[in-house]
Amino acid sequence: MNRFVKLAGLLGTTMFAHNAVAETVSISRLDAHDIKSSYFELSEDQKVEIEFLAPKSVIESDYDEDRNGDRNLTDFVWIIDLNTRETVWRSRRADEIEAGKNRRLKVYGDKVNLDKGRYGMFYSTHNFRAESHSGMDFFLYGLSTLLRDDNKITHEDIESFYVDLRAKDIEKITPEKSFNPFAGTKEVVSLHKVRKNRFEQFGLSVAKDTELSIYALGEIAGKDEADSAWLKNADTGEVVWKMDKKSTEAAGGARKNRKFKGTVPVSKGSYVMSYSSDGSHHYNDWNSQPPYDPQAWGVSVYADKAAKVEMFNPKERLDALKVLSISKVGDNAYVSKHFKLSKATNVRVVALGERASSRNMADHGWIVNSKDHSKVWSMKVRDTEHAGGSSKNRISDEIIYLPAGEYTVNYESDGSHSYDGGWNASRPHDEKKWGISLYGVGNDFDKKSIEMLKSADSNAIAQIVRVGDGQRRSKEFELTAEQKVRIYAIGEGDSGDMSDYGYIKNSETGKRVWYMFADETEHAGGAGKNRQVNEVVTLPKGKYKLYFRTDGSHSFEDWNANPPTDKQHYGITVYDASK
Repeated sequence: MNRFVKLAGLLGTTMFAHNAVAETVSISRLDAHDIKSSYFELSEDQKVEIEFLAPKSVIESDYDEDRNGDRNLTDFVWIIDLNTRETVWRSRRADEIEAGKNRRLKVYGDKVNLDKGRYGMFYSTHNFRAESHSGMDFFLYGLSTLLRDDNKITHEDIESFYVDLRAKDIEKITPEKSFNPFAGTKEVVSLHKVRKNRFEQFGLSVAKDTELSIYALGEIAGKDEADSAWLKNADTGEVVWKMDKKSTEAAGGARKNRKFKGTVPVSKGSYVMSYSSDGSHHYNDWNSQPPYDPQAWGVSVYADKAAKVEMFNPKERLDALKVLSISKVGDNAYVSKHFKLSKATNVRVVALGERASSRNMADHGWIVNSKDHSKVWSMKVRDTEHAGGSSKNRISDEIIYLPAGEYTVNYESDGSHSYDGGWNASRPHDEKKWGISLYGVGNDFDKKSIEMLKSADSNAIAQIVRVGDGQRRSKEFELTAEQKVRIYAIGEGDSGDMSDYGYIKNSETGKRVWYMFADETEHAGGAGKNRQVNEVVTLPKGKYKLYFRTDGSHSFEDWNANPPTDKQHYGITVYDASK
């Protein structure tokens, strides 16, 4: 007997007249962890018949939650409207028609009213756990194995699954590569069927205030944004919109499938739309139930047809404004770059790093004034945002004002979770920027006002740094006139005593003219025993000798506790402070 003859008898009289030509669209020959689709167009509004073979235990179970905590387990067959991208039918609506070929399976059917239009039908087997009933099973485990697993579906069962949709004047179609679920708009950005480890950016400039319509699908599990999109102001770095748990809704299938379908107001200006995916659960390689609109995995942006929107290359735009970059940083790194500003400038700082706790960063960047070693900017946890992937991936993107002067940009990482050293949790979206980068801001930015320097210590008179264990080092220097000098020293001290310390002697008299007293130091970052002095003193004309001494532990590159922030200057430096 024909499948649909039985369906009509069990669900009611067929809706087709005897002279109507009814055709069928089908999906069959499924595999385990598979998703297949079929697309069709209806030339008129009508009621269609749907029949499918499925596991009895899945359809009829009151426990509608899979091992990943997903509550859409019965929705493994569904239909979407290709114009609106909305789901118009799901398999949980169906009723039993008859028993299947064994007691594990049943045939189900339903009737649904569909408007004239274009549709996509899907069958996913990702939530079916199949057991093999092969001869090897029998040989290894005996007949008891087969009896014990009689209620579990097999690979052979899955291969027999099908779904048929019957309608009159139905035409099979090929889905369009692009689509627009927002009437009256034009497509600006189209990124669909995104696979693993992708990072894409699109620049768009709008001539006046307008609204952008966005349709985006991605993976957000808890606090981790594995596959997601976000929109930033290209000039300020301000996040205008982003996919997160709050801004999105369920996209069907696995709970971690999320979607955004709505409008975002934007002011006149330039913007960058970004999309990033991780290494699992993506188009054509899902590790759990796919979303209802799998082809839309990615992001699409639409604008009013009358809106003037121009595209640009965001990388080229950013590179033109680049001051310096420390990127792709690996484990246990300490990298510094130095530059000079000939005039005051607004600078955009973009830093990606790893949060160690609610207050501390494990991988982080900071900027200091090279002349006096004062910190002018640092990456603080409270000022960061989620950088995608693991929740410990953080990003700072802000604009700061820097007066004319010399500066040092530093970046430090710990022993794990970095670009070059490998990630121990989900990577950040823009992983190549792991580090710190500086960019000019606005049309008034003058790249000629930037000069890169080889060293931050161009005004050093005498220096003893990067001092190791058990060292007694000294260096002579001479002042031809009375002079103000800055003494910058970092050492080890505890309980009022200094273990690693510096001092200065007059070479002619042998008298000590400066000493690093513990009670005159301040915390140098890291362990509490890291101490520093940063002060300006006046020394008379004469010859001097600079000294630094260390004990047998906790020194440069051999720390027994957390090192100081500026470990490269562990020791003592005398700078010219007369200018």
